[in-house]
Amino acid sequence: MTVPSQELWTQLTQYADGQLSEAEVSQLEGQLASDQQSRRIYLLFMEMHSELAWTNRAVASHADKHREMIESEVVTHGRRFSPVGLWWNFVDVISHPTPLALIVAGLYVTVFVLSLALIKVPGAREEQQAELARNAQDFVAQIVRTHEPQWESVPSVGGDPATDLMLGEQLVLRSGLAEIRFDSGALVLLRGPATIVPRGNNRCELVSGDLTARTPPRASGFTVDTPNASFVDLGTEFGVGVDKQGPADMHVFEGVVEVRPRATGNGGKSAARQVHAGESVRVGSNGVIGSPSSSTASSRFLRITPSQPLDPRKTETVVFQQGRPDPFTGAAYEGCDDVALLEWAADVNFGGRTDFDVGNSQQNRRGRTLIRFDLSSLKGKAQAIRAVTLRLTTADREYSPAGPGEVRLFRLSDANADWREGSKTSGSDSIPQRPGDATWNHRGWAGSPGVGTVAVDYSPIIHASQSYRADQTKNATFDLRIDRDLGFVEAWANGETNAGFLLKNHIEDATSRICFYSSEHEIVEMRPQLIVEYVPITN
Repeated sequence: MTVPSQELWTQLTQYADGQLSEAEVSQLEGQLASDQQSRRIYLLFMEMHSELAWTNRAVASHADKHREMIESEVVTHGRRFSPVGLWWNFVDVISHPTPLALIVAGLYVTVFVLSLALIKVPGAREEQQAELARNAQDFVAQIVRTHEPQWESVPSVGGDPATDLMLGEQLVLRSGLAEIRFDSGALVLLRGPATIVPRGNNRCELVSGDLTARTPPRASGFTVDTPNASFVDLGTEFGVGVDKQGPADMHVFEGVVEVRPRATGNGGKSAARQVHAGESVRVGSNGVIGSPSSSTASSRFLRITPSQPLDPRKTETVVFQQGRPDPFTGAAYEGCDDVALLEWAADVNFGGRTDFDVGNSQQNRRGRTLIRFDLSSLKGKAQAIRAVTLRLTTADREYSPAGPGEVRLFRLSDANADWREGSKTSGSDSIPQRPGDATWNHRGWAGSPGVGTVAVDYSPIIHASQSYRADQTKNATFDLRIDRDLGFVEAWANGETNAGFLLKNHIEDATSRICFYSSEHEIVEMRPQLIVEYVPITN
């Protein structure tokens, strides 16, 4: 086994934590492109990182954390440091014994032994520690990040704002930003002035002000209560605002939210209603659901990007989709190219098809897809791009999906930027195939057929991924979101070489095919979308 150098280890750790600059990411990509052993270590590292994230996320509740605090009073940079917690992390690591995981296991052993030597539990504090243990169950959330916060009311320990938030304890943020993580995994971004009360490990009350909530699948059902309605997440990101006059406004960025108006004395409230991505509603003091005022839109609420520093600047969201008006010129957008590369028809162009494949159908019949959006109309309008989401719709075909699988999004190499979509739908149609039309065996690929050479045909960095089951719902939204290392997208918007994305299935040696509608589909709403969140340039 080759042990990674300290420098490579540090770079990979910082990359996983979102701490590398654009220049450092480019340097890492160069090393991965030129050194096979570095690529092998990268793959092992990312495998270990995903395994640890999966196994650790459900291990510790806040009650466990407070019991650990009783066993150890070692505090580093404001975070509790427990040998018991280290022991369980060590057990998690060795339960997945990849070569790189064994290196990490050795580090855990070292730190665990050192931490045991630092344990101090003075008898004089036994009563206080017992009280903490009894009350640990009341802690339901944590303040994880802030940006220039000015608090009017916040829980405190020794005069400093407390990290842990207790059930029912009111927080009043006069100004600034505060990001709160509930024990369920739900993230809430609070922007002052605002008042919030944690009502459980998957529920909060917004008394006034604005918040944005983003929930992973395990936190589905996260609820925001307001004076006029409850907003129940069904796996999504959404913003809620409560005005001084009483109405509650809500906008859904992703997924679906169920609105449940509160009963009023006159019995005139609306029935519960589901609100989908891109839609906004207002619930009045009478419990009736209506449309928000013209000033209320997605730009009212900040988006949550955990991999980036908190930024109080408001973002705008625009959508690029074939046949839809360009968000800046107003003309019909015609800038999306997409084409499937199919191994079983390696010399045939499929640019005119109304859908495309990603994955293996059977007997080495692999399918990959290229997709590119022209972002030239965005040039000169963005200070920074905060996130992009490639939104696809699963196709309604008999054999699709045949998964399970995992779709991964890579950046296609600039050396492959000259590919053309083409307009054929099969090898037998009458449309002539032109030189340069993309096929599996396209003569111009920089590396190998099917754009198959990592770090030559496409970047080794997985920018986004999404898994699916064999019974994946058809005609359903399928999002691939990127909220880090977006320098290349900014470069595309500024007119630099745009080769587009490669959609590739993680599982290509077994049945895994899934189909999506292409930009040629007759229904505009079914076509691929690129959703761009950016900070606008202001005069």
